[in-house]
Amino acid sequence: MKNEGLIKKFWRVIYPPLLFLTISIIIEFVVMLGYMILLAADNPAMAGNVNFLVNTTTEWIMSHAVMLTVIAGVVALPIFILLMFGDRRRSIREEKHAEYTKVEPWKFLFIAVMGVFACIGMNLFISITGIINWGGGFEDTAEAIYGGGMFWTVIGVVFVIPVVEELMFRGLIYNRMKYYAGVVPAILVSAVYFAIYHMNVPQGIYAFVLGVLMAWVYYRYKTILAPVVFHVSANAISVVLTYSETFNKLTDVQYIIMCIVGLVVAAAMFVTIAKTVKVSVVEEKYDTIIIGAGFAGAVVARELAEYGNEKVLILEKRAHIGGNCYDSYDGHGVLIHNYGPHIFHTNSKRVYDYLSKYTTWYNYSHEVGANIGGRIVPVPFNINTLYEVFPEDEAKILEAKLLEKYGDGKRVPILELMQSEDESVKKVGQFVYENIFLKYTMKQWGQRPEEVDPSVTARVPVVLSRDNRYFQDVYQGMPEYGFTPLFEKLLKHDNIKIRLNADAKTAIELKDEKIYFNDKPFDGKVIFTGPVDEFFDCRFGRLPYRSLNFEWGYFEQDSFQQNAVINYTVSEDYTRITEFKKLTGQKVAGTTVMREYSVPYENSSTQIPYYAIMNDENNALYSKYKNLLENYPNFYLLGRLAEYKYYNIDGIVDKALELADSLLGRVK
Repeated sequence: MKNEGLIKKFWRVIYPPLLFLTISIIIEFVVMLGYMILLAADNPAMAGNVNFLVNTTTEWIMSHAVMLTVIAGVVALPIFILLMFGDRRRSIREEKHAEYTKVEPWKFLFIAVMGVFACIGMNLFISITGIINWGGGFEDTAEAIYGGGMFWTVIGVVFVIPVVEELMFRGLIYNRMKYYAGVVPAILVSAVYFAIYHMNVPQGIYAFVLGVLMAWVYYRYKTILAPVVFHVSANAISVVLTYSETFNKLTDVQYIIMCIVGLVVAAAMFVTIAKTVKVSVVEEKYDTIIIGAGFAGAVVARELAEYGNEKVLILEKRAHIGGNCYDSYDGHGVLIHNYGPHIFHTNSKRVYDYLSKYTTWYNYSHEVGANIGGRIVPVPFNINTLYEVFPEDEAKILEAKLLEKYGDGKRVPILELMQSEDESVKKVGQFVYENIFLKYTMKQWGQRPEEVDPSVTARVPVVLSRDNRYFQDVYQGMPEYGFTPLFEKLLKHDNIKIRLNADAKTAIELKDEKIYFNDKPFDGKVIFTGPVDEFFDCRFGRLPYRSLNFEWGYFEQDSFQQNAVINYTVSEDYTRITEFKKLTGQKVAGTTVMREYSVPYENSSTQIPYYAIMNDENNALYSKYKNLLENYPNFYLLGRLAEYKYYNIDGIVDKALELADSLLGRVK
C-alpha cells in the first residue's frame, strides 16, 4: 500500500461509507418498487395515479427508514468484514500487523460507562448551548430514527448501525489512515468523516466528539470490539432516554448539572482507561531470521517454513519484497523491472521445476543487440554478427577458421582470441575487443578489461553458432505475471513473517560469540543476504561495487527499438536501453524504456550495490569480513552481496536450495 498514488490512497479512505450509501439506495429502490407494485395491486383504481403511488410509497419508506437501514447493514456487514480481513492480510504480508495482548474483559466496562455518560453530556451540551437549532435537519433525522417503532429502533440504532458504522469508520477508515499517516491523523480524519456522514450540524458536532473518543479507545484496546461497545452503549442510553422522555422532565438547573456530570464521568473514564489499559505486542518466537527478501532469502525461507516447519522472520530493508527482481506497473500501465532487466534462464531442471511451482512462464528467449556506429548487430558476437561487420567473402574465411580451431557452438573468451597466433582469428578478437568489449567494459566496470576478474570477462564471449539468443540454456522465460507475483506466492506461508523497511543492523547484533535479536539472545539461525561489509560498519573499508543510475522514458508508440535490450558499446555514456514490454510480452498501448548508466557505488543511503568488483585485493578484503563470523556457526552468508560473488537468478536459487538441503539434513 505504501507505493499507491495519492488518488488511490484518498479513494481507499473515502469509499466505505459511499459503498454503504450505494447499498442503501439500491435496497431502498428495490423495496420502493416492490411496495408500489403491491400498492397498485391492492388499489386497482389508483394504479394509474402516479402521484398517489409515489407519495404513499415515500411516506411508507420514511416511516420504515430504520428497518431499511438495518437491511442495508446486514447486507454490508460481511462486505466490510471481508475488506477488514483483506487489509489485515496485507498488513501481515508487509509486517505492519502486530498481535497484542488481550485486555481483561471487565475493563470494557470503562468503555460502556464512558459511552453512556459521553452521550448524556454531549446531548445536553448541544441542547443547552442552542447548537441543536443550528442549520436545521436535526428534528427530521430524529423523527426518522425514532419514528419507526420500538423494535426496529432497538435492533437498528442500538445494535446493527453501531456495528456497521464502527467497521466503516474505525475498522476501515481509521486503520487505513493510520497506515498512511499515523495515529493522530487517523483519529481526526475518521472523526471528521463520521461527523460529515450525519448530514446536520448538531449531530455532526456530537458525532465528531464521540468519533474521536471511539477512535481513541480503538487505539488503546487494539480491538474493534472497543469502539463497538462505546457506540452501542451511547446509542442504547440515547434510545432509553428518548422513549422515557427523561430529558423533557428536567428543569434548567438539572439539565446543566446532568450535563456536567455526564462530561465529568466521561472524562474520568478517559483518564482511567489511559492509566489502566495497557496492551503490549505479543512477540513471536522465530527459528530462523533471514535478512533480505530477494531470491536467496525467499527460497530458503519457504523451504525452512514448509519442510522444516520453522517459524521464519524476513527482515527486508526496502519497502517491497523481491530484491532487485522487484517489478511493478508504471503510471502508463507498463510492467517494468524497477532495478533493471532480469531474465530467467537455466540448465537446472531442479531450479526450473522449483520456480514453476510459483509461476507459469511466458516463453521468452533473450536476444540482445549492440549499437555499433548506428548499426544493430547480435551479441554475444556470433557467426551472424561476423557477417554483419565483415565483407561476406572475408566472413566466410573467418568462420571456417574459427570453427576449425574451436569447434561448432563453442563459447570462446575474447581475450583468448586476441592471444591467438592466427592473425585472422586475432583480427576477429581485436574487432570485438575494440567495438563491443573495450569501451563497454570500461563504462560498466570503470576499469580496463585486463583489470577485471576473468569470471567477468568470460561473460562476454564469441559464440561460434548462428543462435542469436543471449543464453543457450535449456529453460528460458519470464514469469508470466511478473516477478513480484512469483515472490508473493513463494512467500505465502503461515510460518513466514515479513517485516519491510527493517534495517537488520537495528535488530541483529553479534557480540561475545552470541547472536542478539532486539537486544535478546537468539539461539536460532540467521541467514544474511545483504552487504556484509555494511553490516560490520565497513570497519576494514568499503567493499567496491558498481551501482546503476536509470533514466526512464515513455513514448506513445508501439515500439522503440528492435530488441528488448540494446547495448551501447562505443561512444555513449549509458550502457544499454531496455524496452520492457518486449521482455514481458505485455500487450499495451505505448512503451516504456530505461537508459542505464554504470557508476561507482559510494553512498549506501542513496545507491544500491549491484556488481561486486572481484579481484585479489577485494577478495582479500571480503575474507576479513567473513572471518569475523568464524565464532558464529548459526550465522550464514548467502547471495551476491553476502558472498561478494556474481550469481544469475538460477545460480542463487540453486545455492539457496543447497543451503536449505544442508539445514534440513536432506539429500538431493
